[in-house]
Amino acid sequence: TTTVPTTTMSSTIGTTTPRTYDPKDDVFPYQSSGCGRRTASAAPSLLIVGANDVPYEGKWPWTVAIYDTSNSFICSGALISEDHIITAGHCFAGQKNNSTHYVIMGAYDLSKASEPNRQFSNITKYVVHHNYSRIMQTNQFRVYNDIAMAVLQTKVRITTYVRPICLPKKPSKDATDCYITGFGQRGYTGNVGTLQHDQN
Repeated sequence: TTTVPTTTMSSTIGTTTPRTYDPKDDVFPYQSSGCGRRTASAAPSLLIVGANDVPYEGKWPWTVAIYDTSNSFICSGALISEDHIITAGHCFAGQKNNSTHYVIMGAYDLSKASEPNRQFSNITKYVVHHNYSRIMQTNQFRVYNDIAMAVLQTKVRITTYVRPICLPKKPSKDATDCYITGFGQRGYTGNVGTLQHDQN
């Protein structure tokens, strides 16, 4: 099995689009009734948008960071149960399905060697969408069905800073406010640092 290191260095951008769903709505039955609920808070302030730093720890407790065994940041993802995450399919496409990746939950600033609210787990298995494809069109790559699910070796401990997002049974309605969260750079160079978010 993979040994989860305590030092994290990173180099590439990863984002995910968690669904901010009302906990009163229907969710998949295997999910906890506490999914999608933010329990951390901060003093009232203007909404920060435009790929800016998230203003406080625990605002997006389902956002996770995926690393490989060389301690390189691969992608961000979203915790959907105590031992499952979803992420982009290109994060795993073309790789052998074995325990060569691990996940950090509860992180806020990946440039720090450690944080008190982090949890770690190896990935034991992942499944990329069976119709995933990456095709060159009009001088640029286009990716289709870009989604994957991974199974964690260890169930997470639900805390203020680590908890799953809800998965709705029904499609989102038009004009629904959505947020994109993930760890990444503001430019094309540099290391991954503080959790970022944007509104769409």
